[in-house]
Amino acid sequence: MEGQFKVLFDQMKNEMEKQTNTVFEKINKQLEPLIEENKIMKSKIEVLERKIEYLEKEKKKK
Repeated sequence: MEGQFKVLFDQMKNEMEKQTNTVFEKINKQLEPLIEENKIMKSKIEVLERKIEYLEKEKKKK
């Protein structure tokens, strides 16, 4: 009887691991475009920050 519970527990554990992996894969797939967009936006922000710094320096020179 104890062996059957061990087998059942192992099967439940394996099934839960599969479900967890499936959920993680789906989440990662949905997050990929957001992560890529975030990288692009960070890059654009860096460019804009450099432009602001440049303009502020130019303004001080005048």
